[in-house]
Amino acid sequence: MKKVFFKSMVGVAFVGMAMSSCVEVEDLYDPSYFAKKKQQYETQWKIQFGSIDPEHNWGFSYDASGDEAVTRWANTNSNEWENYVIKPDEVNDVEISNVLEVFNKPINKSASKQVNWSDFWVQQVYQGDNSYVTEPDQNGHTQNLTNVKLDQLLTAYYDANGELIYEHVSNFNASLGCVMLMQNSGTVSFAYRNNQDSGNLYSDYVIMEVNGEYYVGFDFSCNDPNRKVIADGIYNDWIVKIIPAEYKNTQRIICEDLGNIGDFDFNDVVFDAYITWGNNGQEAVVTVKAAGGTLPIYIGGVEIHKAMGVAANVMVNTGAGVSCPPAIFRIPVSSSNIADIEVSVNNAIVLEAPQGDAPQKICVPSTFKWCTERTNIKDAYPGFMEWSQNQNANVGWYSNPTDGNVM
Repeated sequence: MKKVFFKSMVGVAFVGMAMSSCVEVEDLYDPSYFAKKKQQYETQWKIQFGSIDPEHNWGFSYDASGDEAVTRWANTNSNEWENYVIKPDEVNDVEISNVLEVFNKPINKSASKQVNWSDFWVQQVYQGDNSYVTEPDQNGHTQNLTNVKLDQLLTAYYDANGELIYEHVSNFNASLGCVMLMQNSGTVSFAYRNNQDSGNLYSDYVIMEVNGEYYVGFDFSCNDPNRKVIADGIYNDWIVKIIPAEYKNTQRIICEDLGNIGDFDFNDVVFDAYITWGNNGQEAVVTVKAAGGTLPIYIGGVEIHKAMGVAANVMVNTGAGVSCPPAIFRIPVSSSNIADIEVSVNNAIVLEAPQGDAPQKICVPSTFKWCTERTNIKDAYPGFMEWSQNQNANVGWYSNPTDGNVM
């Protein structure tokens, strides 16, 4: 059986509508050009929003640090999860029925989804009857395999050398209700081992979206020469759910990339950030929710369009362009203040939130609903202008969006 590995979503282009930024290509790497753009931006801001509170910090006084230190892969300290992360709801019978309706049919592997998550949950959904008929041996005889166990789940990531690394999801089994938190992990590939051929790793799987949730289904096969089973193209032998991890201390950052001056929709990149401790020191867990900009935008050196699996000129999750899952990755940080997470255009021009001046990024709660494409933030949130002029006025402006203007 041929193993199929899904690359991390770097460089994969989705077909969709994209709106080009009003920036000349030859000027993208010219700092003086962007200095002019920032000046234009500040002028337009004052025209549209009026004077700025000279003490305004644009929401960046918030410390988004966490206390837990993590190692790579499965976090088996389940008694501590509730302190810092939101545990997913249990799988119910209706959900299982809806999932099986999809996975009980043959699925073409080209229909499989791709996700790019470093921090996520794995949750047991379903395992089949675990009975299979082997291929005929040299005498034409088959045998029935019973009590087959697909009992070792693995996930994978690419290391710094580009090597695909599989690791076992510890303390996870096929019993309903089993769930495991994966931190600093990867969704590049999934695999299993089985008790009929425990020496081999099998990665014949698909990821399907069902009612907005994502599920990994495996197609059983066995390469043991004495009990060979060929995959049948139906991925219901073991089904697990994967859920993006949501940290309780998360804050959301919304940005303008200086490409198209004056729309102020603040959806050129929308991401959540949570500061924690990783293997190599303090890290930010970054969850990119939307990319309305059509310039290369980097968060801590990671280009966000590539992380979401699209070309840099494709809009994502803003009502224009395409829709796709969020991207989750970790970056090193120097402090517990998310204001220090570097967001840049072309990995060179840093977006800022200067005190008392027009911001290119704003910090809001993680419940904030970002603007649809080309919707000015003051039209989506009528209280924004008052807050811009006085940070102590209308402090709950982000709680009252105008219907139809937010995602």
